[in-house]
Amino acid sequence: LREAEKIAGLYEEIYREALIGGTLNSLETKEKILKRLGEGRYSAVDWENQLDMHNFESMKDFCIRAAQGQSGNTVLLRLLNDGGLIWYSLESREKEMKIDRYAVSWEGDTPAASFLDTFTAYVWSYTVKGYFLFEKYQQPGYDGATGHHAVRVEPLNRECRELNRKYILPVGYEDNNLFLTDWSENDYGELSFEDMYEMLYQVKYGRRVEVDNSEIHASQQEFAEMIQTRFQVDEAELQSQTVYDKAAGIYRWKARGMGDFPSCILPYPEVTSYKENGDGTLTLTVEAVWEDENTDCAFTHEVTVRPAGKADFQYVSNQIIHDADQKVPPYIKRTGK
Repeated sequence: LREAEKIAGLYEEIYREALIGGTLNSLETKEKILKRLGEGRYSAVDWENQLDMHNFESMKDFCIRAAQGQSGNTVLLRLLNDGGLIWYSLESREKEMKIDRYAVSWEGDTPAASFLDTFTAYVWSYTVKGYFLFEKYQQPGYDGATGHHAVRVEPLNRECRELNRKYILPVGYEDNNLFLTDWSENDYGELSFEDMYEMLYQVKYGRRVEVDNSEIHASQQEFAEMIQTRFQVDEAELQSQTVYDKAAGIYRWKARGMGDFPSCILPYPEVTSYKENGDGTLTLTVEAVWEDENTDCAFTHEVTVRPAGKADFQYVSNQIIHDADQKVPPYIKRTGK
C-alpha cells in the first residue's frame, strides 16, 4: 500500500498538468498522463487499450519470463475513464500469477490509494499478439464486475488505430450485425438496415432514436438519407429488406425489448492490418478481442470501405474469415419484426 500511496502522490502532479488546456475524455490528455507515468518507469496503459502502453518492454519481459516459469514481479497501471488508476502488483512463481490490486481514486481534489483484493489468477497467458490475459475466478451466478481482463502490451500500428476509430469502433458489435454476418453491395444478405439506422442516428446526433409506443419509424426520406450516407444502396433495395409502409410513406419497426439483447459482455474490434485496393477502396482486417472468453482474437473479419474525402465513406462489404476455433458473438434479432 505504501508504493500505491507513492504513486498517488506522483499521479496528482501528473494529472493536474495533463488537464491544463484539455479534458480527460480526449485521447491526447490520456496520452500525456500515460507518458508521464511511463517516464516514472511504470508500465501504464488506458483501460480500453486505445493507446499504446508506455514502458511496455518491462511488462513484456515480465510476461515472457513468467510464461517460462521464472519468478519475478512488476507493477502495471491502468488509467480509468474517470481519472482514477488501478494499480496491479504482479508476482510470478512457477507459472502461477499472484495479483494484488489497489485503486488510486479521487477524494475531492486529492487522489488516495486503497487496497482492493489479492488473488491468484484462475487462468492467465501472454499471447502471440502481445496481450496479457488473466482471470479472477468468480463463483457461478456472481453478477458483479467481470473477473476477465485483457491488456494490450505490444504497441499497435498507429494507422490501424486510426482506421479502427474511424470505420469500426463507432458501430462495433452491439445491437447490430454489420460485422457479424457476410454481406456485400451485390448481396446484403441478412444485414439489418433498421439496426444501422439506429446506430448511424446515434453517431450523428449523440443520442438514441426516439421510440413511440415500442415502435420506431422514420420517413422515407429520413431513412434513405441516413442509410445512403454509409451504403451504396437504392430505395427499392431498402424497401425489400425492411418493413416499408407505402401508404404512410414511412419505415417502421419494433424497438428492442428486454429479450433482444445478448446476456454476455461483448468483444471489441481491433484493426490489425489493412490494404489499399486498386479501385479506391480499403480492406481492413479486424480481430475481435473478447475478454470474457480469454482471447485476443475470438474471430476475424475483413471490412471493405470506400473513402470519399476526409470524413465521408461507405461500407462496401463484410466477410467473416471462418475458422474452426472462432467464437462469433451472438446477434439477437428484435422480436415482433
